[in-house]
Amino acid sequence: MALVDAINEAEEQRAAAIAELKCLPAPTTLTSAEVQARLDGLDDVTTIITEGRPERLARLYEDFGVELRYESVRGAT
Repeated sequence: MALVDAINEAEEQRAAAIAELKCLPAPTTLTSAEVQARLDGLDDVTTIITEGRPERLARLYEDFGVELRYESVRGAT
């Protein structure tokens, strides 16, 4: 009976994951020309990245439609 319960739970989790994926927006892709146009509209990208100033990095990421999430792992060695 434990095996049947495990299979049923896995199927429920799979169905939930599929439903969640169906609700996500379709990914968008940029052409090389669009990427170049966005780069041309920015300050010196190398300087922005190497300086590491959060407000400038945030603008850079926003301009490219990049979303970042930082999850700290405590106690990791």
